[in-house]
Amino acid sequence: MLESVQPGPISNRWDRGSLAARPRPLDRMNILWIGKFSFNYHQKGTRTLFECEDDAHRFMRVLPLRLGKFGLCLNAHKTCLLGCGKYHARQALWHRQRLPSFDFLGFTHYWGRTRTGKVRLKRKTSKKRLRRALVEINRWLRQERNAQPLPDLWQAVARKMRGHFNYFGVTDNSRALARFEHAVHRLLFKGLNRRSQRRSFSWESFRRYCRRHPLPRPGRLVRLTPVGSMPV
Repeated sequence: MLESVQPGPISNRWDRGSLAARPRPLDRMNILWIGKFSFNYHQKGTRTLFECEDDAHRFMRVLPLRLGKFGLCLNAHKTCLLGCGKYHARQALWHRQRLPSFDFLGFTHYWGRTRTGKVRLKRKTSKKRLRRALVEINRWLRQERNAQPLPDLWQAVARKMRGHFNYFGVTDNSRALARFEHAVHRLLFKGLNRRSQRRSFSWESFRRYCRRHPLPRPGRLVRLTPVGSMPV
């Protein structure tokens, strides 16, 4: 599974004999190792998932050789292997160590405990993605706060919030959703009061307007844990 597509000439011409992992039954698949590779010419990099440690190290050995044939190289400061499977979670909890987390598709994936004390993989909005979403909304408000009437501006912000909640509304992510909601309200309050020299809202009047014209709130969270799967 790759987070971003690798360049065509390289990804389409892999040496299958040296890089292909051994096939295994689907019911035994278990994500144990995650390879985080960053290319000097490719800003985003990529994530590759492995079931076995041997496959991860073999891939790590062969990848620089393969890239060297195209005159390319890896960014050593951003390339690493992380053990993030159930075995590593058990070992980390037994020795009271923190298990390395990783970012993928806008989420930070980490191991945590359930309410019953069991361990399972959890997800939350990554800090970079949350910061980028708030920066984009703030930039948009500065551009549009004087160009649109308040009802249209309000509905546009509502659409942006609804899209964020629809994508990041997964289990174990309620705190990050609440943080995003509160930050957007603050940005909206600040932006509306800068439409002119006279303040448009006090905080109390802004809250009353929100009650009359409610903005979207996080809805029912989507369960990403497969039904019937047991935590560690």
